[in-house]
Amino acid sequence: MSRYKRYRRIGLGLAIILLSSSLFGCAQTAQTSIEPLEAEESPAISYDIIGGKDVMPIGTQWGPYVTSALCEDGQMVPYMITDEMWSALSEMGINVLFQNADKYNTNEKIIFDSMDLCEKYNMAYYVRDDEIINMVMDGTATLENVTTRLSEYMNHPAFGGVHLVDEAKTPYYFADRGDDRKFLSNYAEIGPMINQELGIPAYHQVFPTLNDPNDRERYKQYVAEFCETMKPQYLAMNKYPLIKAYRDHLDMFFFDVAVVWQNAKENNIPWWAFFGAGSQWNDRLERFDTEGYYPEEGAYDWHINVCLAFGMQGIVIFPGVQPYYFAYSNDPSMDFERNGCIGVFGNKNRWYYYTQDIVKHVQVIDEVLMNSVNKGVILSGDKANDDCKYAKDFDCIIEGKSWRELTDVSGDAMVGCFNYQGKTAFYVANYDQEYAQDIQLTFNATHKLTVIQDAETSYVSGSALTLKMRAGDGALVIVE
Repeated sequence: MSRYKRYRRIGLGLAIILLSSSLFGCAQTAQTSIEPLEAEESPAISYDIIGGKDVMPIGTQWGPYVTSALCEDGQMVPYMITDEMWSALSEMGINVLFQNADKYNTNEKIIFDSMDLCEKYNMAYYVRDDEIINMVMDGTATLENVTTRLSEYMNHPAFGGVHLVDEAKTPYYFADRGDDRKFLSNYAEIGPMINQELGIPAYHQVFPTLNDPNDRERYKQYVAEFCETMKPQYLAMNKYPLIKAYRDHLDMFFFDVAVVWQNAKENNIPWWAFFGAGSQWNDRLERFDTEGYYPEEGAYDWHINVCLAFGMQGIVIFPGVQPYYFAYSNDPSMDFERNGCIGVFGNKNRWYYYTQDIVKHVQVIDEVLMNSVNKGVILSGDKANDDCKYAKDFDCIIEGKSWRELTDVSGDAMVGCFNYQGKTAFYVANYDQEYAQDIQLTFNATHKLTVIQDAETSYVSGSALTLKMRAGDGALVIVE
């Protein structure tokens, strides 16, 4: 029995409660004809070990690791390749481990131990192997020798893909960031070789824009060049709109979303997004005092839910496990709670529980979203419209407040519009990161609706639907 059908049965009793509580508008008897949708095939990626195409990849960038810096400021960093660590990640809802610190070319045993644990907990694992990157850099990478290298570990049941490059750059885009090994031109042969000829998903993602609106044309060129060069199986963006540098520039965040959405659509591939578990990261290995912990749960949920409204089909949490140097503080005791779902000492931070809660909801709706095609997003409210002022140049924004059976939306919301195997489906996100509100959908006539919110399913019939939504909340509505 599918997960969707299983929760349908559980939710039947809830529908009666919701109906009796007058959350739903009065029914109309008339029906207005809507042109039927033809079913479209979704481009979502499938990993057999996590349950196949019906299951959304929910992963971490930076998972459990072994570090040579086992002692920091007199405190021992624990060994992380353990059943306890994998059990904690599984209970949080993680099913893929993407970029990890450990490398196959320096410690084969750690990689196989990690994949064995992934197999036990039904997770996919991306292997980081710098020997392949070395072949790229010295010009010796061929289909034959890359395949020979991959054959050492690619037949493991938990193998999900291979790490290729984190944030590739070009001479005109972020040329001053990272080392020369990250230039996109270096991967013109190896990218298509791994992604297309071998059919193995390669781990890579694009840089974000900064806060300058003048950056827009270069960014469009950069993402298009990335897709043409890499021939990726998915397109991943890694902008974090909730950290201080970006949270007052949501117009540029949604511009990034629109560019990635458009390029994914044109290349018939899914798009994924990265989400910040905490803040005040520390790639420069600096010491500084923590300035409070953020994001709060409403903002964290908001980031995930607005991306789901735009048809995102893969979630990457960063960092899943806190790198030890991300905990550096002016205080020698270090700060193990500043960021990471799991801190350096194995402590579960607030973002562990935020992730766990929203993943429970995603696990109920992912069968629908993974088999749907996003047709665009309806904007409701002044702030959503203003924040998407640059995104409105793209096909991802639906003009007005109607699409198929939906005729109006009230409240501050983003409403994703989907073709779900020939059915109309909507993903409604409360656009307010801080406050709860009611979002109302008005339909052209009386319709039977399946509503999934907070991992609970209900069935209603009516011409209007009022959703009581927490800050940053999301709900799936299917027109049956």
